Amino acid sequence: MLAIEYNRAGQRIACPHYDAAVPTSVAITILDDAGATKLTSTAATISTFTATLSGTASAGAMSIAVSGTTGLSVGDPLVLTDSHGRTELAIAKGVDSSANTVALKDRLARAYAVGDTVVGASVYYELDTTTTATWTKDCYYQALFSATAWDAIRPVMFRIVDMASQNPIRYEHVRRWVQNASVLRDGYDDAELADCRHNAWSIIKAILRANERDPAVWRDAPDVAEVGGCLAGAIFLMAHGHIDEAHELAGDPIGSGGLFSWFWSEYKQSPAWFDEDQDRAIDRYEKRRVKSSRLGRGL
Repeated sequence: MLAIEYNRAGQRIACPHYDAAVPTSVAITILDDAGATKLTSTAATISTFTATLSGTASAGAMSIAVSGTTGLSVGDPLVLTDSHGRTELAIAKGVDSSANTVALKDRLARAYAVGDTVVGASVYYELDTTTTATWTKDCYYQALFSATAWDAIRPVMFRIVDMASQNPIRYEHVRRWVQNASVLRDGYDDAELADCRHNAWSIIKAILRANERDPAVWRDAPDVAEVGGCLAGAIFLMAHGHIDEAHELAGDPIGSGGLFSWFWSEYKQSPAWFDEDQDRAIDRYEKRRVKSSRLGRGL
């Protein structure tokens, strides 16, 4: 679930993009967990980026040349439309405003000609939570995006968290377990292996939730970086076909065994601080070991 910082302005809530159509207008309404309206219907921001291809793009290409890049940012979704009216969704992985080229996260499914259109498909709302009486922490909210062109409302669930925990796993933590990671990386990989690190962090958060701990308020999260690097390394190796090495690091399926399982079982014996009331003070009941998620025999 999306975590929004308490008492902070300019935080983006992105609308899910399920198809290639780009609406001309989108409205957002925000409700709290009791169904009360916290933000009445307000216009969401839609990307202003629009361009045409200045060079041909073949099927399988991972970059495109465009007439301009104004309004485009890394991570934005794009919609390409060919002369037959067929559309394709792509994600901008890099933007060169000098050369007017855009690196794509994935290969194009079809070829495009000079003059075919490229339109930004990013829809979002920037939330200001500095009005703390309205936007209270530890509360769940529903952001409802709607447009006349859509068949249904597109919801985004989020909560407001004081000092939300961030992914502590960095590339250096992965490289310690996979020392030839820089050799194995290919065109699909981010230089910092962001996808692998994100997936490892998601697995660790799922384990914590299964053990009735809230990862969003885990104040000791940086301490798990080495453990997470082991798991991320296994995910990276598996994606590159090094299955045996991946299983040695994290078991089969990934995360169920190997060095990661042993490392995690030892790590979780140390008491960890989860700031459950989000008051930034360590209360006695907040500093304890992570419970086991295994069921015993009997009651």
